[in-house]
Formats: sequence, structure tokens, C-alpha cells
Amino acid sequence: TLMYFNTKYFILKTVEQHSQLAFSKITKQTRKNPGIGKDKNCTIRFLRLYGQVQSGLKVTEETYVEQLENPDNPLQCPIKLYDFYRFKCPQGMRGPTDAFYLVPEPVVAPNSPIWYSGQPVNKEVMEQMLTRILLVKDVQEAHAASHISAY
Repeated sequence: TLMYFNTKYFILKTVEQHSQLAFSKITKQTRKNPGIGKDKNCTIRFLRLYGQVQSGLKVTEETYVEQLENPDNPLQCPIKLYDFYRFKCPQGMRGPTDAFYLVPEPVVAPNSPIWYSGQPVNKEVMEQMLTRILLVKDVQEAHAASHISAY
């Protein structure tokens, strides 16, 4: 599911782009919700990935893409899933050069503090997953919309 969200919202289209992800490249931030009415004074959380752009555009410090939280459906919220995943990963795997996608432990109890090994998901498995994700209509529409808004 994280790979799906990262493909859709961070516009990551290749295994190489996904392989370059690291916890240190993704920041969790908060800002005022631009909504109106009762949501006017609320804040919204989001994940921001710096330096990721569509081809043909220059990468700068201010270049970024975002994943917004989904407060209406916590089960489909990228922020909650990211927090949970980070919590269940080994703490030593959260550095700037460490793999983002880790192999799940073969057997874990629901209350176990660690669900993932220190081993990165291999590129062949990522390729298989990404091939399926890129076929999803929502992902194709998000990528098409990002291409249009980039120009």
C-alpha cells in the first residue's frame, strides 16, 4: 500500500525512483487547511518528498511533491500508514541511505514491536509490484494530472 501511495502521489514511476526513497527524504508536516466553513481553522498533515520532479524540470531545494492525509477514511490515509510502517521498522533502518521498502518478517505477533527485517525488498519484487500499481486507473490519472500541471 505504501508503494501504491508513493507511486500515485509522489509520482514515482520506476524501480530506481522507489529504490532511492529513504525515511530521511520524506518529512511529515502540518499546515492550515485551506477549506472553508467548519474546517477553516483545522490543520492538515502531509508527507513531503523533496527533489522529486517530472522529467524536463530542474530540481531545486523548493522542488517537492506531497501526500495529504485522508481524515475522512483513516484506513486509506497515507500519513497514518506511513507512521505505522515507520513504527514497525527497525530503528537502525531510518537513515538517509537506508532502504525505504523492507522485507516483512516471516512470522510476527500483532503486538510485536518490529514487523520488518533490515533487508530491503529486492528490485525484481519491486518491479512486479510497480507493474501492477501502474495499471491502476487512479495512478494513471494522477500521473496524467501531474504531467499537465507541470507545464
